[in-house]
Amino acid sequence: MPKGKYRFSVKLTRNGIPTADDGRRNSACSGALVAPDWVVPAGHCFGDLKGIPVEQPVADLTTAAVGRADLTGTSGVMAKVIAVRQSPSNDLSLAQLDTPVLGIRPIRLSTTAPAVCDVVRLTGYGSTASENPLPATRLYTDQFTVHTVANSIVGMTRPAPALDISACPYDSGAPYFRAARSSSHWRARPRLPALRRGDHRSRRHHRTLDQEHHPLTQGTPAVPLVAWRPELEG
Repeated sequence: MPKGKYRFSVKLTRNGIPTADDGRRNSACSGALVAPDWVVPAGHCFGDLKGIPVEQPVADLTTAAVGRADLTGTSGVMAKVIAVRQSPSNDLSLAQLDTPVLGIRPIRLSTTAPAVCDVVRLTGYGSTASENPLPATRLYTDQFTVHTVANSIVGMTRPAPALDISACPYDSGAPYFRAARSSSHWRARPRLPALRRGDHRSRRHHRTLDQEHHPLTQGTPAVPLVAWRPELEG
């Protein structure tokens, strides 16, 4: 797959998250750039000691790698998260960056809800291992089909080699998106209808942006975005 695709994909790295024993831990989430200085991740990516989503960065430092498919490289933009807004009803948030991201086109929020049988794509930095999982250092992608739609959750399926395969830790907040319809389909801007919900700890088969296709997951839940469309400042 050509380099530079899906540059709106974001890796959020959280260093120095407070723990109940007065220690610190590190973690990560995936997300999507929806405006020059706003990223949409899952709400629980910014949770307090009890896991309750809060409207502020909880780690000592939260950084966003935007448009960097290979995290060992230097492409894309690095920024800090300085503020958080939480959805009042879903596991969904907005993270504000300290500087606008220029030169990378944000993904458009969808104006219509996902529908059963829609084909969507996911991009994320979830772990590639089921034991001792760590965030991936590369962006991964694959396609899914919507099989159920409810007010607060969308069910996704993908043909897989085993029923226990699902998306992995650190995929939380990863965007599910569909291409906008146009006469020049390959030039159409993607639209974002849902985000990856939760951290499923299971086996994973996937592909990087430059590898051959392998099935990814089955039974993956997502949070619809059309129910919460806040005005973005800046």
